[in-house]
Amino acid sequence: MNLIILSETEQNLKNAKAILNNLFPTIQVCLICADLSKDPNILAKTVLNQIGGLDISAIVVNAGYGLFESASNPSASTLHMFHSNIVGHQHLINALFPILAKRRPHFDGRKWRRGCVIFTSSVTGCFVSPYNAVYSATKAYLDHFGECLSLEASCLKIDVVSIRPGSVKTKFHDRIPRFFVMDLINLFQQSPDAVASRVLKSVGMFVKVDCGVFAVLVELMNKLVDRNLYIAIAQNIYPFIPDIKKLFEENGK
Repeated sequence: MNLIILSETEQNLKNAKAILNNLFPTIQVCLICADLSKDPNILAKTVLNQIGGLDISAIVVNAGYGLFESASNPSASTLHMFHSNIVGHQHLINALFPILAKRRPHFDGRKWRRGCVIFTSSVTGCFVSPYNAVYSATKAYLDHFGECLSLEASCLKIDVVSIRPGSVKTKFHDRIPRFFVMDLINLFQQSPDAVASRVLKSVGMFVKVDCGVFAVLVELMNKLVDRNLYIAIAQNIYPFIPDIKKLFEENGK
């Protein structure tokens, strides 16, 4: 088996490879150090050159980062995040999906398959919150793109899974501000292993997957409450949450 990992941090790649080699000595690990927010054409060419003729049976779109800031006072990091979470990923899919589509199908005991594509979206893609607009939108894009791609992919015997996790116990939350809303969401945190397990169990069975208590509650709310009513309620509630109110006041000056 070949495992290809892409990250912009070389040390993280080396650490991951060391752990994987220790756990699975027979796996061949290929490391690609690249920044998803840079020139997407160069990114795609770099990846294609480094993987060479390696067999590709699964594409996992999991990279990216989040940013918490006001739309009225954006930084350059906002566009950096947009390019990282959407543009870079789209170019990689454009480069790698055709390779997967040409792969020889195999029979797994239930049906013929060529492989799968997995998108890590987020519950924020369908849960509105202030100061999180661009990040939430990038996750909504991946989620909907996965749904649409699945229609074509199924004809090619390729499974697509778009998973929307709630809060996950990773270092991601250490890099964003602590607010009451986030503290509330984090009460329902789940482990990364739980998310990975849900993904693997969903391949070949479901396209859209809500993972974690909070994600399931949000999906249920979206089904029961009209979207405009939901947004109107949120617009009237958020200004009264103390830490959010303080940000509104600071950015309204």
